[in-house]
Amino acid sequence: MHIVIFKIQKFPDSSASSHRFECYIKGFNQNHIRVSLISCSTQNKCTNYMNYLGADIYYPFIQIKSKKWISRQINKLYGRLWGLYKLLNIIKNDYVDCLIVGDNNDLLEYIIILICKYNNILVLRELSEHPEIHYYNKNIIIQNIIYKNTMFIKYRLYDGLLLMTNELRNLFISKGFAFNKIKIIPQTVDIDRFTDIEMINENNAKIIITYMGSLNNRKDGILTLIRTMNTVKKKYPNIILYVIGGGSDKELKLIKNLTNKLELSNNINLIGWVDQIN
Repeated sequence: MHIVIFKIQKFPDSSASSHRFECYIKGFNQNHIRVSLISCSTQNKCTNYMNYLGADIYYPFIQIKSKKWISRQINKLYGRLWGLYKLLNIIKNDYVDCLIVGDNNDLLEYIIILICKYNNILVLRELSEHPEIHYYNKNIIIQNIIYKNTMFIKYRLYDGLLLMTNELRNLFISKGFAFNKIKIIPQTVDIDRFTDIEMINENNAKIIITYMGSLNNRKDGILTLIRTMNTVKKKYPNIILYVIGGGSDKELKLIKNLTNKLELSNNINLIGWVDQIN
């Protein structure tokens, strides 16, 4: 059996989504299922291929190295077109039983679903968050309304949904989705990644909290967590929060400014990006 995973975002990275798919890959390998993963984002440490956790991981070739808006848009377009090309190439030259889509992009997903239906490939969608989260920041009101009223159409075209919580399952069932097309897969954690890790207890903290993930406030609410620390600190002055994960310079600046403003420099430790240890 051959399963192909399609990711728009970089893989692997510090996101919860990436960690979940690492666990999926490990589980597939333990059950002797061959896995390939297509990432539409370049990986700094390789050119266009690497074998990771026993899976074949494919990346687009080196893109434009620039922080300019136009360069980023060109890279996104190129990466997604390359991802579709790579998917068609794998289907043409190899047998694919199932494809799992792991990220949100309406147009790209419709095309992938069409490709899979044409080639009689089972296509599944992995989803860990409420679908509306992807449409909160639509600036045009009409566009926002259209998305909110059509977003479930896309999910109906999938052969099945891999959902993380019972709340998500109940949401989709309330929208008329068949119970037998939904599979609950709880949040997965690869505990092997955390062996032989020593965390220094600075400030003799009585309570240590660790946040690991994206520094994108819109998605994961890191600024809300920091504001909450300001409240918790009043009762537990020696509490320490470790923030592990990567983000843009703008996101990092927002976090540092808020930390300094709330006088939490002794209570919040920004670890930054931590490389995966194989």
